[in-house]
Amino acid sequence: GSGAFPAGFLWGLKAPPLRFLLEGGCAREHLELLRLLPPGGIHGVTLDWPLIEPEDGRFDGEVLADLRGFLESVVEQGHVPLLSLSAGALPGWAQESGGWAHPRTLDRFDVYAGRMADAFRGLPRFWCTLDDPASIALGGRSRAPQIQGLGTAWRSLANLMAAHGRSYRVLKREAPEVPAGLCHALDSIVPLRPGWGPDRWTANILDGFVNKAVLLALATGNLRGGFPRVAVPEAKGTLDFLGLSYRGRTRWFFDWTKPDTGFLCRWNGEAVIRSEDGPEADPRGL
Repeated sequence: GSGAFPAGFLWGLKAPPLRFLLEGGCAREHLELLRLLPPGGIHGVTLDWPLIEPEDGRFDGEVLADLRGFLESVVEQGHVPLLSLSAGALPGWAQESGGWAHPRTLDRFDVYAGRMADAFRGLPRFWCTLDDPASIALGGRSRAPQIQGLGTAWRSLANLMAAHGRSYRVLKREAPEVPAGLCHALDSIVPLRPGWGPDRWTANILDGFVNKAVLLALATGNLRGGFPRVAVPEAKGTLDFLGLSYRGRTRWFFDWTKPDTGFLCRWNGEAVIRSEDGPEADPRGL
């Protein structure tokens, strides 16, 4: 009732994308910014797999050394690093061999996770395996109408959840004392025309895919949510914490002229208040 934050609450700051962070004076400027914050806060850094492993099996030692030096400076200032293995971007060689829809990518992600655990040993207080796997599977954070093949996206999401579970175990084997989890983004997904069945079906499909499937896989080891069930036993119980972000409301409708998007289309209307990432601001949706 007092409005005070609970004991143990940690403020946080997200670092710029790794490619920018390691260029020129960006890291130095960012560390200067951190000095303005009270010590003890979370400092999130998302690793860049394409930058770190530009060729299959070749890890860029200079990039890893520069990033370790940056993280050591963060720790020296009294802040708490949270490292994310990936926001979904794949090295070109992994994309060419089938991307997240191909099982081989899981094997390579295991190797990558192990190398990252070793490269940054002793630095992170938290590990995050993936940032927003549902958006990764759909081809980007916008969740815009350009959904390329829902069947492929569903297979990709199943593999992403398996990759999470497998990399979680790699990280825990290397550093069992460091909590590891996953970051998940939620949208309030509603039908554009609530009274029309096809629009309700469209919203239900997207709600299952975007909001529910990841959580069900973590809880039960099965990917469910409007599509055929896929067993992902690797994911069950692989969570020390769950990072949640809520972005707002999106309105969807069925359009039979858009088979390339699975007939699922997002309404981009005018005269609505939008949050930073594009959805309508809707605090009640959470």
